[in-house]
Amino acid sequence: MLVVIINSFYDNTRLSAYKDGSCSFFDAYTFTDQLWNLSYTPKWPGVTNEKNDRGRKTYQLQNYRFPDTHWNSWGKCDNGDLAQDNSWDFLVNKNNPAEFQIFNSQYPTYRFGAWEEKDNGDATGGVYKKDHDYPDQFWNLKTPFIAKPKWIVADDEWNNGDAALDMKFMMQDGFTKDVVNSILIDEDMLPGMMVPPNEFMMTMTQTFTELSKMLRMNMNNTNTLVASVENSLKRANDPSYMDQYLRNHPVYCTADPGKHMCLYQLQFDMEDIIMVQPWTFQTSVYGINECQPDDKKGMPLNKPSIEAALYSGECGY
Repeated sequence: MLVVIINSFYDNTRLSAYKDGSCSFFDAYTFTDQLWNLSYTPKWPGVTNEKNDRGRKTYQLQNYRFPDTHWNSWGKCDNGDLAQDNSWDFLVNKNNPAEFQIFNSQYPTYRFGAWEEKDNGDATGGVYKKDHDYPDQFWNLKTPFIAKPKWIVADDEWNNGDAALDMKFMMQDGFTKDVVNSILIDEDMLPGMMVPPNEFMMTMTQTFTELSKMLRMNMNNTNTLVASVENSLKRANDPSYMDQYLRNHPVYCTADPGKHMCLYQLQFDMEDIIMVQPWTFQTSVYGINECQPDDKKGMPLNKPSIEAALYSGECGY
């Protein structure tokens, strides 16, 4: 999973790699060398109470821009073979579950810390070798993606007859074409080339799994959302689809006489913190309900009570 690792106390200080085999602590602009792949290292134990614990998992911190570069126990990086001192455990702060201390597997009293934040990107940090729990030893793991949810009136239909009517609605799901400007897409891929798994797949699925919890989505909507992320990223990542990132998605329901029915689709305004170029994620999550007086096709829903019901799956046919 690819994340940005940001200090909790000095909240602009991030782990960074400025060249292959060399790392630093940085507090200025955001770039791809501040993305870290947390890859599981099953050979080495984790840490509990500053002692090794085989019951806990460890991970190497492998740089996205320089894939051979990983952090070691001296608070520096190397590009050599993976060793135990490149393996780290993330222990949750008992007072704040969003924060972690990052302990070394080989030297289980060693943990990351940030020492000073400056004005020109030249923050300092390293590893503490003692058992002092200073505030600058806690870190946040941040997704590189920003996702702002909204419900859109994707389609609407009237039943002007005297009997119940089977209706067909239409929406499109997937990423909009602007996704090509994001870090998700490899611009060097051409049609006919073998498409490797996207490096951001796990990060995207985890991002939207956590978002579903924050939005209090029910299990069915959560599963639909995660599957929609996976399918949308696969299509966008495959150049054989060219501009066909969005696909038509018909939806059916039966409406009573005289009803004006709306198809509400969950969408996210997206961007990543590296390229800062917007695109839209039109998900497969939807609900059908009687339209509100001011609902218009293509416009966002602005009724919090209905939005809450849509997230929880309590609203719809």
